[in-house]
Amino acid sequence: MKTTKKILKLSSLIAIAITGATISTQAAVVYQSDFTGADLASAGLASAASGTGGLWSLNTTDDQAQFSSSSSNSRTSLYTTGSGWQSTDGFTLDVTFNQILTGTRFSFGIVDADWTVSATFDWLNTGRTGAYGIGFATTGEMASVGGGGDALAFNNGSGTGGSTAGSSVLSTGQGNITFNTPLTLSLTVTGTGYSYSLNGATATTGSMTFDTSKNYRFIAFAQRGTTSLDGSYFSDITLTAIPEPSTYALLAGCFALTSIMVRRRR
Repeated sequence: MKTTKKILKLSSLIAIAITGATISTQAAVVYQSDFTGADLASAGLASAASGTGGLWSLNTTDDQAQFSSSSSNSRTSLYTTGSGWQSTDGFTLDVTFNQILTGTRFSFGIVDADWTVSATFDWLNTGRTGAYGIGFATTGEMASVGGGGDALAFNNGSGTGGSTAGSSVLSTGQGNITFNTPLTLSLTVTGTGYSYSLNGATATTGSMTFDTSKNYRFIAFAQRGTTSLDGSYFSDITLTAIPEPSTYALLAGCFALTSIMVRRRR
């Protein structure tokens, strides 16, 4: 009888451990945009203060973070506020966006939260110093390298001044976007590689070294040119931390122990 009680007690503890491990293995959403509030701040976002007339603001009618401009060179950044998020095993970024026309520069992704967001310079296309991160460029220097088109690019943070030396193209495998069309990009980055997909296409993957010890924030940059970007928007931004493998090991251990108990009971 005592043996049975011990087994039942141990089974309960294992069940609790398994439940906890299962919960912990579920990817953790660290940021989910909510554009139903009164302004960008209510969505945990900000438009970098710009002297060029570029502005990101909340379109409360359509629930979007939308870009507007006052001149042909208006530009600025949109970014999540706070100190960012860290995930040892990387992140998945899911973004629904609509770029109305070409403009001069348009990019989005995740950047080192320690970098001071600029309203004047594109963190990715112009390879800004300290703007370590990965993202998608649809217009600008990275999208024009060798005529390759829209590109997944990486900024290693080493560029100086207006140099693009810090940024490089990782892939153009997903092809070019269609302007004035809502699109969804899904990007996953780990310490050793990336995977990205545009509108549910077969994912493009590759190897790279990415520093997952840093805190990251979402960032986007838009710069108007001879064609206006006014009305370009983001309608969904979701950043998810990838769960650590150690939780899977805990699950495996719990199931193995349960199996041993069952065999002994028989």
